[in-house]
Amino acid sequence: MSNDASNTANNMANDDTFDWQPLGREFWIDAGRHLGASGKQVRWAAAKFRNCSNTECCRQSGYTASTDEGLRSTGYRLFRANVIQKLLAFASAEAGGTGPDGSVTRDEARRILSALARGSDPSVKIRAVEQLSKFDEVDRQQRNALIRKRLLRKSYGPVQRWALRFSRIVIFLRRADPGECRT
Repeated sequence: MSNDASNTANNMANDDTFDWQPLGREFWIDAGRHLGASGKQVRWAAAKFRNCSNTECCRQSGYTASTDEGLRSTGYRLFRANVIQKLLAFASAEAGGTGPDGSVTRDEARRILSALARGSDPSVKIRAVEQLSKFDEVDRQQRNALIRKRLLRKSYGPVQRWALRFSRIVIFLRRADPGECRT
């Protein structure tokens, strides 16, 4: 890690007035460190994840401009910066796939994380794969909940219930040993 990144982490760790919710200060510091983001960029992304406007994100994260229009343009530019989009993708994955303001959709976050997983920095690759696995876990839980919900409906006849149970068995067998179950 470079000195700039460690100084950024130290500055963010000593900042007691900034609201790091809902994910917490440790998550944002760690994500910023892995992506090489500055302290202001990390604070900006955290504010955006809390559903602040671009201009308000600039104010909260310490950016200054001589006019409100200058602050607005800075916010516009920052929102489109790659490092900000990557931070928001990490946050979206950490929060279960959706951000409170919808700034980064689930599919968009997957694309960004997939691109990071193919990058050259090993620590970012590992972190991106971890976040993608969190997406997969949430997807699996949602599919299982949907299957359970369908099984509990009384409108299904015995044949449909049997077919749903059989499909769950096949899914279970594929997870257990994907090489042997070829249906």
